[in-house]
Amino acid sequence: PLTNWAASELEFKEDHQSNEVERMARKEHELWCREMRAAGWRYGASRSQELKANPDLVPWEQLPEAEIEKNENFIRRLPKILAGAGFQIERKNMIS
Repeated sequence: PLTNWAASELEFKEDHQSNEVERMARKEHELWCREMRAAGWRYGASRSQELKANPDLVPWEQLPEAEIEKNENFIRRLPKILAGAGFQIERKNMIS
């Protein structure tokens, strides 16, 4: 739950060493692909609701740059989106 009133201002790291935005966008894309495939969707050259085909059902490395940027922009907006819904992101110390 939201306890930090500045939570919407959180910015993820985007440096060369620890690009949180790219890592999170990549994970979000992988999750989306799994969910879409589980729902019967497959790769298709063009998007078709009727055929359950989507050109973005590819590994992250094969996504067009515009789609990568769209995913990364979503991650950048996530703190504000969650704060608007009464939640916040908390960083945990991760051991690599």
